[in-house]
Amino acid sequence: MLDMFDKDPTIQTGSVILPQFIYARGALVRDIERVVQYYRASATWVDNTHLLVLILHNLNVSQRRSTQRYVDTVRDMMSQVANMLHMTNSLGYGRVYTPGVFYGKHATEIIIADDSEFDVADAVLRWRDLRPVRVLRHGFTDLSLPRCIGRNYGGRESGIAVISINVPMLALQYREWCLTERDGSSGVAKRTHQFISQYPLTNMLYSHVDIAVFNRMAAIYYLDDVAPWRKCHPFYLQDLSETLDNALERELAMLRRKPMTMDQVINIIPAITSPTLRDTMRLPAVVPTRQVRWGLTIARLPLIRFLVNLNAGMPTSRNRMYLNRLSTTLRAIRNDRGLSNVIPPDLYRDIDDMIHRDIEQYL
Repeated sequence: MLDMFDKDPTIQTGSVILPQFIYARGALVRDIERVVQYYRASATWVDNTHLLVLILHNLNVSQRRSTQRYVDTVRDMMSQVANMLHMTNSLGYGRVYTPGVFYGKHATEIIIADDSEFDVADAVLRWRDLRPVRVLRHGFTDLSLPRCIGRNYGGRESGIAVISINVPMLALQYREWCLTERDGSSGVAKRTHQFISQYPLTNMLYSHVDIAVFNRMAAIYYLDDVAPWRKCHPFYLQDLSETLDNALERELAMLRRKPMTMDQVINIIPAITSPTLRDTMRLPAVVPTRQVRWGLTIARLPLIRFLVNLNAGMPTSRNRMYLNRLSTTLRAIRNDRGLSNVIPPDLYRDIDDMIHRDIEQYL
């Protein structure tokens, strides 16, 4: 199931992006950039006990190494640091964070240490724009562009969140920031907990918004409530909720009329800061061992739920192969009693109920 939607489909299906969505996307992107630029330039910080600060402090790697050697050494050390901090990774189950590191009391979080490859030379050139912290799942439909800094996320919604942290990318971004600060180009002496707030947490907003828009589309499909817009920043931002909701309703109407494979569906649904829903939902390229597979699977469940429900309402199903694979995988998950040792009992029951109530009956 984890590799079902990461490869591009063999049959391409043309997409129609509605004018309402193009307008809402453009306005949202402009507002996201305003938020990002504001907090990069602001003197904000996180506590010294923040997980991202602890990751950097426990990576005892000399910054005098060549750039590639520095990244390779961090990659070699990642599992050791991840296990020490109880992060889920290919060599360790990790734990569930309650309250969450990024969403605070509003979320139960699974945090995955990721060592996916990236272009190191390009990353050095655009280090300010790197996004080492990426949201794979959260439970919010809020379009207010809130900061994911844990202590004041706010709102009435809650749920499970799955976040991946590309540790070598985070370390490289920090290294380049340190070199810039030492060069004196900013004229200000800063510390690690300020770097975390200015760059990794600020840049996390991009993936957060893409997941929020998917959640909003799913909520409209299920006829669930969506979160109202609220003021989160000390400057004006436009409330685009109604415009975006109208566009998402029209997108859903189009999807219902035409039989498509699940691959094709996620390839034509547009996103905000990434090209399509496929790019939004793409999982990190970690070694899919049993230790990390449970977290990746939980990240994928909302997408699976949406796709199987949408398929059930299509005029003709073209997804029998996908449904058979999902059925086999989900049966194995529900029978894996080892997960009960990792996941808190209440969360384990919620996941089991979701699979049984919202997914299996449509397979």
